[in-house]
Amino acid sequence: MSFVRRITTGEERIIMIARLHWIYPLIGLLWFAGAVCVGIVADRMIWRYTRHDSVVEELTLLGWPVDFVVSAPFTWLFGAGGAVFFLSLALRWASTEIGLTSKRIVYKTGFFMVEVEEVDLEEIKAEQVHHGIFGYVLGYGRVKICLLYTSPSPRDGLLSRMPSSA
Repeated sequence: MSFVRRITTGEERIIMIARLHWIYPLIGLLWFAGAVCVGIVADRMIWRYTRHDSVVEELTLLGWPVDFVVSAPFTWLFGAGGAVFFLSLALRWASTEIGLTSKRIVYKTGFFMVEVEEVDLEEIKAEQVHHGIFGYVLGYGRVKICLLYTSPSPRDGLLSRMPSSA
């Protein structure tokens, strides 16, 4: 059951529940593939310039010498970095839910450490939608919501985001 459905009260009506666009994990996958390719090229160049005289032509795996495949630290290093980036975007995609009800907007992120932000519809002053050419074609964008009143954030410490009345 969706998080927004669980927290709505009987006097609210759910208008829409949305998730992040599938472009999030795709971007992570492309970064992962690019990082692995950069690692392979770096390893191949280092291998070629340091061990070019010890190439054993008979032992190859998909055209790469077996010694290179086994001792490819940059491929593994760049691949691990790309995998971390991919997993962060894929987890954000899988754990984010945005709900619009008749009274509020609910934005939930996280699986185990859940963070929920709620805004009453009466507090919304304006909204903006930003998307480029790919966003227009693929149907995604970023929504910016401007509020009438913004409460102090825990990240701000004791500072209030309200303008002074003086």
